[in-house]
Amino acid sequence: LGTTLVGQAATADVPKVPEDAAAYFATGILPRLDDLYGSPGSPDPDSTFDATTKVGTIQRLLAWTPDFLAGHKTDNPTELTNTWIAPVTAKSGLILGLAVVWINPGSNVVELADFARGRALVDALGRATKDTKLIDDTVQQAWFATDGKTLTPLVAGKSGADGPLTPAEYQTILRAKAAPTTAPDSATNPGLLI
Repeated sequence: LGTTLVGQAATADVPKVPEDAAAYFATGILPRLDDLYGSPGSPDPDSTFDATTKVGTIQRLLAWTPDFLAGHKTDNPTELTNTWIAPVTAKSGLILGLAVVWINPGSNVVELADFARGRALVDALGRATKDTKLIDDTVQQAWFATDGKTLTPLVAGKSGADGPLTPAEYQTILRAKAAPTTAPDSATNPGLLI
């Protein structure tokens, strides 16, 4: 995400960012990050969020549809969310983290939803190839890139995915994980009571 890979992968999504979300990334996000994560009075420019801090390419996220998660056969395993991400970089080029912005469904206001500090997640998502979209699988703490036919795990989390697979194959993994475990049979001979 912070360099060309994100720019290439997100090019198709840039026009889809609503004006209020784009405006928040342009003017509202850095003051909010500074309030929550900044180091006031620090002489270190890599620990402050100010006018020299850069917000990278904005990318809209996908999520699994309820039908997909319920195990139903579907031609549309994912849906667009009202959530966008962008890397945040200090003037020095140090990646400060990944900002997640959403339209809060309770207030219908654009706001900062999360900030993953450091470069680990930015680097992982930056491995997504051109013309793929990102899926945030929050429940499994996983991230995937998809071209619509194949899922490539970028952060495996608890997903159980260890390489490229189809949505149907991943749905099978999720169903197996969700299957209730059967309780052990109770003993037929509990022993002799004295």
